Amino acid sequence: ETWSTLAGFLTTGKVRDIGVSNFGIRQLTELMALRNAPIAVNQIEFHPLVPDQNREVLSFCQQHGIAVVAFSPFGSGSLL
Repeated sequence: ETWSTLAGFLTTGKVRDIGVSNFGIRQLTELMALRNAPIAVNQIEFHPLVPDQNREVLSFCQQHGIAVVAFSPFGSGSLL
């Protein structure tokens, strides 16, 4: 429902792009199946010590033309 509302803003020109945050492959696939708006960006935790799961999300996004924005690019908590 939320994505459909955002897609409406996209079609009316109120926004240029819409994206998500912390979506995994399953969630991205479900959203892409709706086919009502492209996913422009996925903001995920990404740094040199990131778990393999996020590396897989990065690869998936690259394959599907979804930009990735990293938060915590230098790590967080005990990594700092």
